[in-house]
Amino acid sequence: MTPDIDRVLTAAVTEEWQGKGRYRVVPDATGVDDVLRGTVISVALQPVAFTTDNQVLKNIIVATASIEFREVATDKVLWANPAFQVRDEYDVTTATSATDVNALFTQNQNAMARLAKVFARSVVTSIFEAF
Repeated sequence: MTPDIDRVLTAAVTEEWQGKGRYRVVPDATGVDDVLRGTVISVALQPVAFTTDNQVLKNIIVATASIEFREVATDKVLWANPAFQVRDEYDVTTATSATDVNALFTQNQNAMARLAKVFARSVVTSIFEAF
């Protein structure tokens, strides 16, 4: 379900960071002032609502990552959170049938995009608030 979550989250964080205006994001640590590293620890689905037939109606998707923002020149950690977590709730299907696979995949993609946006905004805001 989440094979590209690392790329989705990285792209969202890059976009959010660049949206702050005066920062340039590059893909490697050569010649940079600071480095942001993150490792996705887990992505989990938790059912939170069911139909009368015990079919899952709503899920919460939870992403947990270890994140570190480090100054290169001094090798000093400027901000870190080893268990950074964001979550989003979504309907399993918007179709007439709870077994409509196409609706399920569409909702998962939408939930992943929302989760990535919340993740990126939370990471970047947390780092900026630390200064």
